[in-house]
Amino acid sequence: MKRGILFFILLSVLSASEPAFAKDPALIRSGYKYIDKGFISKAIPTFQQAVEKYPDNYKAHLGLAIATFKQGGNENFKIAKDHFRRALDLQSDNYEAMTKLARLLSWDPNSRSEALHLYRRASAIKPNDMDIKYQLAEVLSWEGNSYESVDLLEQLYKNKPNDNKLALLYANALSGSGRHFDSLGLYKKAIQGKVVFDKNSALNYARALAKTYNTDMAIKIYNDYLNLADEQNEILNAKKELASVLFDSGRYNEAIDIDSTIENKTKDVLLRLARANDKVANTQEAIAIFEETYNIYPDDLEVQRSAAQFLSKIGGYNITASKIFERMIQNGTATLDDKISLAYIYNEKDATKDKAIELFR
Repeated sequence: MKRGILFFILLSVLSASEPAFAKDPALIRSGYKYIDKGFISKAIPTFQQAVEKYPDNYKAHLGLAIATFKQGGNENFKIAKDHFRRALDLQSDNYEAMTKLARLLSWDPNSRSEALHLYRRASAIKPNDMDIKYQLAEVLSWEGNSYESVDLLEQLYKNKPNDNKLALLYANALSGSGRHFDSLGLYKKAIQGKVVFDKNSALNYARALAKTYNTDMAIKIYNDYLNLADEQNEILNAKKELASVLFDSGRYNEAIDIDSTIENKTKDVLLRLARANDKVANTQEAIAIFEETYNIYPDDLEVQRSAAQFLSKIGGYNITASKIFERMIQNGTATLDDKISLAYIYNEKDATKDKAIELFR
């Protein structure tokens, strides 16, 4: 009798300690065994059969998703996404499906909002999972949501102060949130740790250097970034930023060289190009660019003021300048400095001196 009771208790203990999928169909159990042994090429067709045979079994879909995720490649990643989604449909709080689907989605810029939603859900389920917090912070940083990622990364960095890759991610978040001085020490740590900077990190580092008056190094890193960038929009934005740094540091000819290579120049590029040419005494070029900019943006207040102020200093262009200032006064956008500049123009001729007095009545 006692032996029978002992056998029953032992059987109960063994059953309780069996894997979670032990009671699932043999096909599904075989698939997971293949994954555990690293036989991914055998696991995939096994789970494909399991999905066909048991379409409402979340473990079948999860297994196929895990196997194709491990196999890698764009086609396999697409299959993995579909089956992680199906596994979540069948078991909405499945942590592995949630986090792995979030990871896959995070690699696609168009799917990152969904990835963030999944990461936040996962983090709420397991708030102490630092790996998931790291991935969430990484995606937030990619999306330019630096303020939220700073809070997460500060917590993570306290736990892992010697993690140089984490230091780089934290530095990017700090730089992106405007804390440029705070980011520099972390960038230095990442460099000393020989962490490879991706494009995003190089650009954020260049911005931090520029904002902290490390101009020469900032220019070098901007040029390094331009060698890494391969998308036209990335190249265009980096050129604009570099030209702005060069202009602000008084390197006007270099700024001109950069801005001159930009096609379809925007207002800010044209104004900087005109001002830079003025600074290096390329007066005729500056006149031409200011006039071109005003013709393109005749209703823009910054363009009106910049063109009028510049042209008012150039002999023979007072009439053009006065017309722009007069328009600003009619629109109610003229400042005291604008009125003073127009008064000087009026005062140069006897016929318009009364107008100068009238401006200040």
